[in-house]
Amino acid sequence: FIGKPAPGAPAKPAYTGPKLKSFFWKKVQRGGGLWDGKDDPIVGEIVEEKYLREVFEVKKEDAAAKKAREEEAARKAELEKGKKRNGCVVTGQRLQNVGITLKKVKLTGDVAAQAIWTCNTTILNDDTLEQLVKILPEPEEMMGLKNEATMLDRIAWSPAEKFMYEIGMAIPDAKDRIGLWRAAMEYEPLLTSTADNIKTLERAIEVLTSKSSLFATVMKTVLQVGNIMNRGTSHGDAAGFQMENLAMLSLVKGVDSKTTVLEVLVRMLMAAQKEVSASSFAAYMSDKRLKDDEDSTTPPPSNITSPSSTSEGGSGGLALEPKALKDKFPKALQLVEFPDEVIPVVTAALQCPLQALAQQLAQLNHSLQRMRKVVSETKSKANTNSSPKDAVTGEPLPDVLMVQLEECATAYTQQVSQLTLVHQSLKGDVAMMLEYFGEKHSLSDSSEGGGGEEVALLTHILQFAKDFKECYERVLKADEELRQKIIRKERRQLKEAAAAAGSGATSVAASSAVSRTASTTGGCTVAASASPTPPPAATPTQQPPSDMLVVADIVDEKKTRENFSDLL
Repeated sequence: FIGKPAPGAPAKPAYTGPKLKSFFWKKVQRGGGLWDGKDDPIVGEIVEEKYLREVFEVKKEDAAAKKAREEEAARKAELEKGKKRNGCVVTGQRLQNVGITLKKVKLTGDVAAQAIWTCNTTILNDDTLEQLVKILPEPEEMMGLKNEATMLDRIAWSPAEKFMYEIGMAIPDAKDRIGLWRAAMEYEPLLTSTADNIKTLERAIEVLTSKSSLFATVMKTVLQVGNIMNRGTSHGDAAGFQMENLAMLSLVKGVDSKTTVLEVLVRMLMAAQKEVSASSFAAYMSDKRLKDDEDSTTPPPSNITSPSSTSEGGSGGLALEPKALKDKFPKALQLVEFPDEVIPVVTAALQCPLQALAQQLAQLNHSLQRMRKVVSETKSKANTNSSPKDAVTGEPLPDVLMVQLEECATAYTQQVSQLTLVHQSLKGDVAMMLEYFGEKHSLSDSSEGGGGEEVALLTHILQFAKDFKECYERVLKADEELRQKIIRKERRQLKEAAAAAGSGATSVAASSAVSRTASTTGGCTVAASASPTPPPAATPTQQPPSDMLVVADIVDEKKTRENFSDLL
C-alpha cells in the first residue's frame, strides 16, 4: 500500500488467509509519479498468487515435528562442542593472499614487529616491506580478531590469522610506521631527484630562449620562408608563429607534389653550410644533373686522363654559385646541427614538467610535516609500556624510527624551503619562455604547476627537431646515391674513352707494319699480297689493355673525390 487510507474510509478487515514469508521494504509515504495508485492490467496477468503460495507459504508445524527438530539441533550442538571451527574474520581470497605472502617473507608476527620497531633493514629490505604492508590487518579486521581471540578454545586460527593478530597487537600503527620509515629512507633520493629535475628544466629554458642559439636562427629562417610564401595573403607579414605550426613544414609540398617545405629548409641550411647558393645547390644535387648528361648527344671525351667535363657543372650547364658566409656568419655553417643542441635537453625536460615538480615538492613538504608531527606526539606520550619487548631480555625495545624521523626533519627542512623558492622562480622562467615564443599560459604566482602549456610547447619543438634530423639524413642519403650514380657514369665514360684510344693505337701500328713490308720487297705487290693477312683493327667495343683500365679507375676515383670533397 501507498500511504494511509483516506480519512473517513472504512477500515480494512484483518487478513486471515495463508501466511507467506515477509518481504521487508521501506514504504513510500506519499503516492505520485510511478506510485500514483493506478493499476496496470498487465501486472495482474503476470503476478500469480498460487505460485507465490507454493514458494513462500509458511506451513504450521505440528508438535511432533517441532520436538524432533529441536532434538536434532541439540544433538548437533553436543557434537560441535568438542570440535573447533575456523575463524570467520579473515576469509576467502584475503586469507589466501596473506598465507602466500607469509611463505615468501618467512616471518612470524613477533619477529616482524621487532624489525619494524627497530627499523631493521637486514630483516626488512625494500621488497619485504612492500610485501608486508599488503598483509597488515585493517582496523575492522583487528577488531574481529580481538573478539575471536577470546574464543580460541572453540576457534582454530590459520598461520595467517595468527600473524595478523600478533603484529596488530604488538604495533597497532604498523602500517603508518612503515610508511614513515620508507619516507625517511627515500627522502634524500627524492630531494636530489627533484633538484636535478629543476636544473634540467632550467637548462632547457636557457637553450631554447637564447637569441644567439642555432635554434633561434632556424626559427627566424622558418619565419622568413613562411612570410615569403604567404605574400599577398592574410597570413603574410607575420611577426612570429606558434610552435604547433612547425608540423605543417612536413605537410605542405611544392608544385611537384613531392618536395616539402621542410626539405627546402634542409637544403637551404645545407647550402649555407657549404657556402653556396641554395638554388644552385638544390639543382646541382638533383637527378637533373645526371639526366642531362645521360640525354646528351655529346660523345664521351677521348682523353682518358681528363674526366667528364660535366663533373663540375654538367652538360646541362649546372654550376654552384659561391657565397662567402664563413667570415660574416660563421654560425651558418653549423645550422644543420641544431637538432643535436635541442633534442637532448628538451627530451630530458619533458620527463620533469612543472606540474610534476610541484607534486614532488608537495610530497617532500608533506612528509616533513608528518615526521615532525609524529615525533612531537611520541615525545608527549613517552609511554614505553606499549613498546615491543626484546625476545631475550624482555626489556622494551628502543624506538629507532623516532630518531630517524627527527634526524631527517632536522637535516632537510632548510633544503626543502630553498628548493621551494627555486621552484617559484622556475615558474616565472617557464612563463617567460612561453611568452618568448608567443604562447598563452595560465601560470601565476598562486598556481601550483600550470596547465601543462610548457609540455605542449616542448613537445612541438622536439618533434620538429626530430623531423628535421630525419629529413636531413634522408637528403644526405639521396645525395650519396646520386654521387654513386655519377661515379658509375664517369667511370663508364672513361672506360669507353680508354677503349677508343686503344683501338686507334692498334690501327696506327698495323698501317706502319704494312708500309715497312712494302718498302722491303721493293714494292712487289704480289709478295705483299702473298704475305699473311694482318689482324683486323680493334673495334670500339673491344677492351683496352688491363693496365689502361687500372689507370682509368684511378683517375676516375681521384677526380670524383675532387668533385664531391667540398660538397658531400
